[in-house]
Amino acid sequence: MAKVKSAAFKKASARAVRDEGIQHALTHVMDHFTEARAEAIATDYSDESWEAMRTRAAAIKAHTIGNLDYYLDLADRSVRRNGGHVHFADDAAAATQIVIDIAKRH
Repeated sequence: MAKVKSAAFKKASARAVRDEGIQHALTHVMDHFTEARAEAIATDYSDESWEAMRTRAAAIKAHTIGNLDYYLDLADRSVRRNGGHVHFADDAAAATQIVIDIAKRH
């Protein structure tokens, strides 16, 4: 994989933002996605079932976040049981350092 240099990335990003072709393509993709999503929802779900599913998903999300320690422990045990290793970090800097250390070892 090519290494991304910050200056080169910023320059390429600025050029892409000004590129009418890229902007048109992105608009088309997002419009199509939004339309296709709405069509799929209308075809496959009634308004009531869609809203019920959204409500259920929000409840699952809230429960999972409220019990995150339990689910992280569950995932950790499962990964270890299958021979993997899980790294925990207190913040983004610690996570970055873990990744750097792993990369240096390999």
